[in-house]
Amino acid sequence: MSWRRSLFVDLVALILLAALVLFLRLPALPLSVIDWDESVYLLMARGMLQGHAPYTLLWDHKPPGLYLLFALAQLVFGQTILAMRLLAVIMVTATSFLLWLYGRAVLGSRVSGALAALFYALFSLSNGGLASNAEIMWAPFTAAAFLLLRTRTDAPLAIRPGRPFTFLAIGLLLGVAVQIKTLAGMELLALLGLIALAPLLSRRLGQPASAGPALLAAALVMLGALAPTLLAVGVFARAGHLADYVSANVTANLIYARGAPPLALAAVWQAWWAQARGAPLLWLSALAALPLAWMARRRQPRVAVEFAVLGVWLLGALAAILLTGRLFPHYFLQALPPLSLLAAAAIVQAARLESSLPRRWQTLLIGFLVVIGLTRPLVRSARQSVAELQALTRGTPRVELLAGVAHYLRERMAPEDYLYVADGQPILYYLTDAAIPTRYILPVWLNNDLAPMAGIDPPAELERIMALRPRYVVLTEESLRDPPFMAHLQRYLTADYTLERTIQGIMLYRLKS
Repeated sequence: MSWRRSLFVDLVALILLAALVLFLRLPALPLSVIDWDESVYLLMARGMLQGHAPYTLLWDHKPPGLYLLFALAQLVFGQTILAMRLLAVIMVTATSFLLWLYGRAVLGSRVSGALAALFYALFSLSNGGLASNAEIMWAPFTAAAFLLLRTRTDAPLAIRPGRPFTFLAIGLLLGVAVQIKTLAGMELLALLGLIALAPLLSRRLGQPASAGPALLAAALVMLGALAPTLLAVGVFARAGHLADYVSANVTANLIYARGAPPLALAAVWQAWWAQARGAPLLWLSALAALPLAWMARRRQPRVAVEFAVLGVWLLGALAAILLTGRLFPHYFLQALPPLSLLAAAAIVQAARLESSLPRRWQTLLIGFLVVIGLTRPLVRSARQSVAELQALTRGTPRVELLAGVAHYLRERMAPEDYLYVADGQPILYYLTDAAIPTRYILPVWLNNDLAPMAGIDPPAELERIMALRPRYVVLTEESLRDPPFMAHLQRYLTADYTLERTIQGIMLYRLKS
């Protein structure tokens, strides 16, 4: 295929993927909140646009690259909720397109690329991926790094001298991913492991190879990977906020990791089984890659090597999930890019196996199984998107609860009034543009065991908040339990506030005149 035709095909693939991702994510566009983590990212980014360094106006424990992406989205699309929804559309489209390129250019199959791109676009809707979670924000950078590694190294994985900028670029991409969320560092380690294995793989295939180029390549990758972190440290040090950066990115996360419960084998099995039930086509296909690679190791050694590369990438992502000690569903989004590629490659390889069936019937059978595996999640997502389209075309979009609550509060608050969301969705701070009385806007940082990670004394922080006399305090009906923090808060509410209104479980306490 000529480069012009290849470029045209890639452009068409990009347009189709963008349209598909936008269509599948239509139900998310009008939602004020899906996951409260994304609310923190959006508020942190707005603070940056107002001139505040990350971690100074508000506190969080993610790297600054994540907030920078949200800030860029608000610069381009405006300071609205829609900005972060469109950011998610762009990042998922970018990852899907990179998986298409990986399948076409590395696996040598446009079918593999198309399947991997479709898998990622569709299954990134689950596990909390409909929200603008960090895991879908760094995925394009790690996917681009592995794609660059495979398209800029001689087949199957031979490291040749004379390509320093390629490996610097690979490291830079992974370094950016680490500055979006630290767990991307495990994928950096997986890529370095592949570089270390490259001489062995080359010799197994009868190709001359030495360790020197691999060592140089690994050093260049590490140099590139360190650059974004060194840049961040330099910027924060110059601004006089290095201690804030270190506290949020190092100290807090070490405390968070130490506080994780020991991982029991039963819990790991239960979490994986939930993933397998949610996407059986992907996991069964990926598991089939192991026997397929074994069968292909002699007659098609390059196929076996590509399966091994994707397997190492997937194992790195899964190791990152286990390393957290917390098997939250959205953590599994990190494994989705290599899982999608491995599943797609296994399906195509299975269709090419020699068997007693005619090749046409074998391909049709496997295609039929793929269609069955995709039908349920695709139909479910398509129905929701079609319903949203119909609502938009009729001019009757859904009435958003939190948007309604925010409208109610805005009409009754002056610009200088404080709002305290003691237990509820912090996106209300963004929707009302009210003054925020605390740096710790997630309720779990005060009313949970995460207070040590944030380095705060909850009673003292609550006393400081209530001394500012917030005009409204927001609770939910579920927060009427009686832990020490809520009992302490209830004393303030009883003395100085009155329950003005409850809107579908959201309780609004107004300061007494």
